[in-house]
This record gives sequence, structure tokens and C-alpha cells, in this order.
Amino acid sequence: TLKIESKADTVSRMVTMYASGDPPPPVEQLQALLLDLEDEEGVVSCDPLASDQEGKQRILMSLMQSQAILDGVAHHLAQGCARFLGSNCALQ
Repeated sequence: TLKIESKADTVSRMVTMYASGDPPPPVEQLQALLLDLEDEEGVVSCDPLASDQEGKQRILMSLMQSQAILDGVAHHLAQGCARFLGSNCALQ
């Protein structure tokens, strides 16, 4: 779940960069974000679990955080799509 959370966060940051309407970010910045997608440190550096209950709690919290991040990404994508459709309608 930490890997999913990390990927969702990275994708969210990429979407935010492009949705801001500023010039595209430098290639180095995008490359750093893509490297974040391949980073498995989060899985390796995870503290050992003390009990099954703690494991279940960590999984639940991680899934809830991932869901919140993905909801934010979906919101940004929907806003971008709406702006695109609005500009196309204005041109016609």
C-alpha cells in the first residue's frame, strides 16, 4: 500500500504542475517525479509490525490516504477536462 500511496502522490504532483497553467515544468523536475514512481524505498524502510491489528490499521490508513490523493487527482483532471471543453465550445 505504501507503493500505491507513493505513486498516487507522484501522479497528483504531476497533474498539479500541468493544471496550474504555468509553462511546462523543466525536464529534470519531471524526471525526478518519474524516479519517485520507481522508488521502492517506502516498502523497504517500513517499520516492522508489532501485531496483526497494527498491520490492519496501517493498511487501512494507507488506503484511506491513497483514496484521498486519488480523489484529488480525479478532481484536477475533471477541472482540466472542463476547461478544455469550455475553450473548445467558446471557439465554436
